[in-house]
Amino acid sequence: MKPGRRKLRRSRALLVGALALLVALAAGCLRYEPSPGNVALTFDDGPHPQWTPQILDVLDFVGVPATFFVVGDEVERYPELVAEMQRRGHSVQNHSATHPDLTTLSDAAVRQELRSTTDAIVAAGADAPVCLRPPYGSYDQRITSLAEAEGLEMLLWDVDTRDWAQPGVPAIVDAATRAGDQDIILLHDGSGDRSQTLAALAEIIVELDAMGYGFEPICVAP
Repeated sequence: MKPGRRKLRRSRALLVGALALLVALAAGCLRYEPSPGNVALTFDDGPHPQWTPQILDVLDFVGVPATFFVVGDEVERYPELVAEMQRRGHSVQNHSATHPDLTTLSDAAVRQELRSTTDAIVAAGADAPVCLRPPYGSYDQRITSLAEAEGLEMLLWDVDTRDWAQPGVPAIVDAATRAGDQDIILLHDGSGDRSQTLAALAEIIVELDAMGYGFEPICVAP
């Protein structure tokens, strides 16, 4: 085959693949919430060199997939942890580069926060994110529009365990196990001491499993 034809066929294949992805997105083929009978465990603010590997090990041990909303600056510091999230079958999504209140930034600054984080995730070896969890849950229509322009769906949570406040293991477990069907549960693996989250995690999973719930990652193809 002549080089020119080979290149043309490769270009056509890439175009077909891109069109297929656009069709899938338009058809709503990405899962932005757990399916019925399931909940989603999500972790913010990592990766962290101490807490993230231990949380990954617990999830691995019990066979539960999760979703990690990562901070771009931390991804650049610890890309191997993001690669490990991907390797172990977890979803890796965008939580901004420096964890600011996005509503206080200019359009250009917001775009930089989102783009640099997506670039860092991809460079680390994970799939390009399709969801944004804005820091502090702070967003407005402008931020939503800017995120959509970057290919990111806004996604928050249903259950805040308040583990970031270190309220104690029993309080974290109690909050998480109040989750209902298809709820998204907020936990943290970065930005501070996450020993309580780590200690609570296995009990959360055991209790939710006993309640009849399964576990699914979000912002992924079903």
